[in-house]
Amino acid sequence: MPVHSLRIEDFVPHDEDAEYVHLLAEMRCRFALDGNGRVYHVLAANKISDADLPLLFELRYLSQFCGWYDPPRQGDFTAAGFIRMVNHPTMERFTFEGNLGLTDDALRAIVTTDIVPYLGLSWTAITNDGVELLAGHANLQGLSLNGTEISDECVPFLCELRNLSELYITRTNVSPDSVAVLQSSLPSCRIVS
Repeated sequence: MPVHSLRIEDFVPHDEDAEYVHLLAEMRCRFALDGNGRVYHVLAANKISDADLPLLFELRYLSQFCGWYDPPRQGDFTAAGFIRMVNHPTMERFTFEGNLGLTDDALRAIVTTDIVPYLGLSWTAITNDGVELLAGHANLQGLSLNGTEISDECVPFLCELRNLSELYITRTNVSPDSVAVLQSSLPSCRIVS
């Protein structure tokens, strides 16, 4: 059974992870462990940057990353860092909320690769143009765009994401009528608007 949101004081890191976990803990990161005590999820607020990516890449079992800036801002985790993380060989779930440095250009750079199954890009600078870039990606199962500038214009592109099981679009400009169109097109998708 995985254990979530642990501080470094709450566990003894696996020997192979220890050095990197301690360095990440200095940035107030929290961790989730799998049943073998290996870090598979890192939660990072406010201090994580592109310079810290080598530490994350040393965690061989890392499959989920959740970062956020509060309040939203353009920080030191850039589009280049985003591109590296979503191309991490074991990454399944990538979320970085409140990072205004994540723009449509960042999505443009990853559209030719296999996108991680879950992308959380709430309160970022993603627009309708960025959603259009994601259209048709068969392996995308979850997408969070809360607080972005998306509108009804992106709904046809969201409808192309046939394997979505989760879609979060609160505090956007997507109308209730368009949400109904989405739900009709994606009947097995849980849509939170």
